[in-house]
Amino acid sequence: MDKKESRFTAEEFEVFCKEFKRWQRYLGLDGYQVYFQHKPLDVFADICINQTCSIATVRVNSQLPPKDIPFADPAAHAQHEVLHLLLGRLEAGARARYAVAENIDEALEELCRRIARVIKSPDGEV
Repeated sequence: MDKKESRFTAEEFEVFCKEFKRWQRYLGLDGYQVYFQHKPLDVFADICINQTCSIATVRVNSQLPPKDIPFADPAAHAQHEVLHLLLGRLEAGARARYAVAENIDEALEELCRRIARVIKSPDGEV
């Protein structure tokens, strides 16, 4: 497979990892141990989160089909996967077989606090 058909090169994978870590720090998600894999997938990237252990594995597609190459953006995909990490606790609680309302409430409050720390007001003030 030539470079045109394999969009996420080793260099671009490094960009993805660097951007993911940057957003992880910015959003205050340093409590997670994150592992990265660069392998063929059916999607641009995905993330698997173990909330109990605070471990996440982020997989990045190493071989995109030519039709997807125009849409490939390692930095944007990294930010997208970090947002999944940000929402992970809420998602885990919502998917639990016996979801407890107070657990969902706690996750929502945590998410609101994290978002409030990074969003500026419309007039540019923090």
